[in-house]
Amino acid sequence: MKTRITSMTTRMTVLFVVTLLTGCMTTAQTIPVPNPSFEKGGDTPEGWRLSGGEGMWIDDAPDGRHAIAVKGDGRSGNSNYWRSAPLPLASSTIYSLRFQARRIGGSGGCPTTGPVFCNRDISGLPDEWTTYTSVFVTPRVADPEQMWLRFGQWEVNGVCAYDDVSLVCAQPIYRVERGLILGEGETIEGDQYVFAAPLQKTFNHARPLAYHQCSFNSYRWVFGAGSEVVYRHQLADLKQTRAELDVTIGYYTGGELVIETAPEGKAWQAIGTLDAATSGTFAVPDALLPTGEVWIRLRAKADAELGPDSDPGSFQIYSYEYRATLDRPLGDLRGRTHYAALPNADQRVNVAIDSFGEAIPGGENVLVARVENTTDAVVTIHPTLVITAEQGEVFRDAVEVRLDPGTQEVRMPYAINATGAMEAAFTLGKDFGYRCETSFDVSPYFDCSYGELLPGTSDAVGLWWASSGWKVNRIRPLPKAKSQALRIQLAKNEAEAAQFIVRPVQTLKEFIAVASDLKAPDGAVLTADHIDVLRVRYVPVTIPSDRIGVAAPWPDPLPPFKGPIALEAGMNQPIWVRVNTPKDAQAGRYAGVIRLSAEGYEAEVPLEVTVWDFALPDRMTCTSAFGMDMSMPFKYHGLKTEEQKRQVLELYLANYSAHHISPYWPTVLDGIAVTWPGLNAWDGGRIDRAVRRSGESSLRLTDEDANNSINAVYNPLLDIPQQGLRLDFWYKTAEAGQASIVTLGHYDAAGEWMWGKNNDIRIEGNGDWQHFERSVTQFPGAAVQFQVRLWPCLYAEDGSTTGTVWYDDFLVTDIAGGEVLLSNGFEPPDEAALTPRFDWTAWDAAMTRAIDHYHFNSFRIGIPGMGGGTFHSRTEPTLLGYSDDTPEYTMAFTNYCRALQEHLRAKGWLDEAYVYWFDEPDPKDYAFVMNGFRKLKEAAPDIGRMLTEQVEPELIGGPNIWCPLTPAFDPKLADERRADGDTFWWYICTGPKTPYAG
Repeated sequence: MKTRITSMTTRMTVLFVVTLLTGCMTTAQTIPVPNPSFEKGGDTPEGWRLSGGEGMWIDDAPDGRHAIAVKGDGRSGNSNYWRSAPLPLASSTIYSLRFQARRIGGSGGCPTTGPVFCNRDISGLPDEWTTYTSVFVTPRVADPEQMWLRFGQWEVNGVCAYDDVSLVCAQPIYRVERGLILGEGETIEGDQYVFAAPLQKTFNHARPLAYHQCSFNSYRWVFGAGSEVVYRHQLADLKQTRAELDVTIGYYTGGELVIETAPEGKAWQAIGTLDAATSGTFAVPDALLPTGEVWIRLRAKADAELGPDSDPGSFQIYSYEYRATLDRPLGDLRGRTHYAALPNADQRVNVAIDSFGEAIPGGENVLVARVENTTDAVVTIHPTLVITAEQGEVFRDAVEVRLDPGTQEVRMPYAINATGAMEAAFTLGKDFGYRCETSFDVSPYFDCSYGELLPGTSDAVGLWWASSGWKVNRIRPLPKAKSQALRIQLAKNEAEAAQFIVRPVQTLKEFIAVASDLKAPDGAVLTADHIDVLRVRYVPVTIPSDRIGVAAPWPDPLPPFKGPIALEAGMNQPIWVRVNTPKDAQAGRYAGVIRLSAEGYEAEVPLEVTVWDFALPDRMTCTSAFGMDMSMPFKYHGLKTEEQKRQVLELYLANYSAHHISPYWPTVLDGIAVTWPGLNAWDGGRIDRAVRRSGESSLRLTDEDANNSINAVYNPLLDIPQQGLRLDFWYKTAEAGQASIVTLGHYDAAGEWMWGKNNDIRIEGNGDWQHFERSVTQFPGAAVQFQVRLWPCLYAEDGSTTGTVWYDDFLVTDIAGGEVLLSNGFEPPDEAALTPRFDWTAWDAAMTRAIDHYHFNSFRIGIPGMGGGTFHSRTEPTLLGYSDDTPEYTMAFTNYCRALQEHLRAKGWLDEAYVYWFDEPDPKDYAFVMNGFRKLKEAAPDIGRMLTEQVEPELIGGPNIWCPLTPAFDPKLADERRADGDTFWWYICTGPKTPYAG
């Protein structure tokens, strides 16, 4: 392999951009971490001290004899760590921290690592020693008292161990294409530039970052008094003609985020603020555009300073995205950042790495370095690049270069044919001390080890195939292996797929693919209507989910062909071929073709299908449960009428069934009709015997949650009287000056709520019982019915308002004749009123279709009065206005649950039903969760009780369907619970990340 050497004398513009935010690009800076392998010390490791709790100095170590460890008990807020003495870290400088870590038993929580101002939680820490590399940039003003490292745990139930720590100055290496320098999170499509801050991948550093004075925790900026983050958005000589940014606050307790911009970063002007856990879009003023650079400052206006030990601050920014329109289109470009650690230097040379290439199989892989001979004599160097993976060395190349005084460019092409974690080392040979190191991950997405060429492949159009499990990236090269046909094997009554890939050298216009019938040697036929030919579409992923992900187009949607399409030159286009076999299909081997045609092109893909001599059952034995809120598809499809919704729902249910997926709510449009004869029809609030205006009780509404809103609603819709209605009620506020509202919601002739047409009647209390009376004669033109809703405070979109109000003697009458439309004194009911009356007609019909026609094997069942929540917050249990410590609640809850259980038993649906009412509880929630399960178990012991949590001693006896995250699954504990009749599920969610499923 040839290495290209180019004389360089004027490249200082690139040099400036590359060296921004690092002061140690050409000189080595290995930071002297005290006792980095923890070998020195008496009773404790020298140079490190424990913050508190239980810490250990253990003999199990990957480097030397000793390592450090911390132990947690898994309880809320429990944390501790080992910390170093302050280190000599420079301001606004990028560092690379490398260490090894492992988990020793236990589960949950977060191992914590790195400097206190830039903590990194380690997700999915395995039991074996694993090497980790973190990158961080120091604040603009580095406080020496904050420049120390720590290794610990937060809410871990078990032990986390650490060893082999090193810290070196790092150089960011950005991708250079078409004269533009783009880093991680930066993309250009045509004339549209986007920077999505890669907070989960490169943490608090990114190419557009100018400087910061702000803490960072794992994937979010943490703001307190005096915190600020400044970005500078500049792209060579391009002008930005329009610009805006999105900011999301994901955690908020107080203060205000001020978003500012300034020409040259000097005279700042505010363009917006955020003061809640919300998102906002902010435009750069037209008066500042067009311009070659845009400065953005995110500044905290807060009173509370950040405390120690990863204080959560006043608020946290979870995402930052900047978008700009450029003055000319540039095609599709995508940035990338590698970080080169510089442990060793040599005074005779200065070296700057301009580019590391794409670092993917089949990519443009070239290391570009500028080497300056600082001596007056000619020297000979031997540039050497070595790349190693877990399986060993995957690439090595070295050449001899005569280096005259001055600067020369060295270009070293390299090849990668593996995936996973890689280490690259660039040196100038054994006679020079310079050494540059970088680590990177090659995503499995770029795996080239699979696939086989098909007979129709040619120099003009490559054709190959792969099984359905592979995600085919658009640029991977053609495979070497060959095959005579695309092959699919499946049982009767099954759907199975494979994909063939078309890669034209030139654009193919008017491309279409059509399947033929499949025929067996004995004359049996699978007609073409049993074959789906689908186009694989790509989703532009800009923020990878985890370290094996990558910002790139990812194949996911499978729309059918609506007509011919154009295939892009030099790009892979997968075509999905799915075969569906009927129950009575004849076993054997079938053959056919997929006919391809385009302008000036025709070919055939041989298709070979083997049908095994057995059939899969209609109903799967593996339970599935898919959470899908159908209100989102209804909104997406623009559905208005119930007929439209039912038509689309059937399509979704059929699709779930075809893929053997059981949705939570297959009867979403046909609920269980329940009435409580003789009982008030208010939903929400609590009956209060202690505070009342008359009779024995009143209705109390209390909102103590600054993130959510509560209310009580009178469930039956009431007809609007021709001449209007009169409201007459008493109310009492907990505090003088407390304001709240009574809402009349309006509904049209179709029974649809009329958005934006509520009549919100404001009331204000003085702390005593007050009488309210008002006539309402004006209603929206299309309104035919109304509904009464009571609130404890003024409504706020973010739920931030709080308060308590009691209501009593509530009366709504017809103005014309005085007819009573609603009358309620909120008095205690008799026993008969606490027995529900069910109308199962619609629900039974829909569930029968779900079980018998669609063959779903599970469904979620709701239980009124359970309450619920997540580890974030909870809703207290209340039923018919009664809390769960009252006899009325117990009677009503028991009557409901037993009637439901016996109906499910009679229909044969007990095995499919489960209650899922609380999500991922923290230890602080365990008592609340167990109280709910206790009530359910006593009232309806035969209905499944599912909980998304691992087995914990405090939870045993509550759920009988455990659904833990995969890293928290303990086979031994699972076997013990199975012996008592419990079952186990697992689930795919937003976490955990690699290497775990889910």
